[in-house]
Amino acid sequence: MNFNYCIKKNICIFSIEGRFIEDEASEFESCVDELLDNPECQAFLINLKDTRYVTSLGVGMLIIFFKKAHAKSTPFGLCHVNDEIYNSFKSSNLQKILPIYKTEDDGLMNLG
Repeated sequence: MNFNYCIKKNICIFSIEGRFIEDEASEFESCVDELLDNPECQAFLINLKDTRYVTSLGVGMLIIFFKKAHAKSTPFGLCHVNDEIYNSFKSSNLQKILPIYKTEDDGLMNLG
């Protein structure tokens, strides 16, 4: 998994490429914790456009990220979720908890 982020209009956009698996989990979590304390980041959008697969650990990390953002009253959402990942979220009813937007622009408009 590779990830990077940028900040647009006070929304921190994470892009995750490849498979969202255990390999980079601690680095991802450290980055998330740091950005949650950054006053420039008033919302978070996770772009899964280039994500092929999310393991159960990856799902768990997204839920933890959502809970941490929610605890700080910071809006959070996902975008560009492919059908396979969406179906795995749906089987656990996660699509009811995690806001999912069709495109990055949709997410930016709703979170901004």
